[in-house]
Amino acid sequence: MKPSHPNGQPQPGQAGASARARRLRFGEAVVAAGHTDADQVTRALEIQRARDATGESHKLLGIVLLEMGAISNEQLIGTLKLMQQSSQPLPRLSASGQAT
Repeated sequence: MKPSHPNGQPQPGQAGASARARRLRFGEAVVAAGHTDADQVTRALEIQRARDATGESHKLLGIVLLEMGAISNEQLIGTLKLMQQSSQPLPRLSASGQAT
């Protein structure tokens, strides 16, 4: 089952949807860093899902954003480094984006 929320949240009842904390996802990190906006991330997720649905090879979200021109190579690498350094879990977000 694939997440349906633009930030990659699991659907209710899906594995991992417990009350435990979750880690920062790439789309959230790249927006928080100011490298792109949520609309671009949503579009990249749509492209990623469409590729998966047609049997094309899976591409990571950062690569899709890079190919779209939404972020630069330096921004991709910087976001990945930021995510690697960040070990603090975030609260889960509801479908409306509110912390739960």
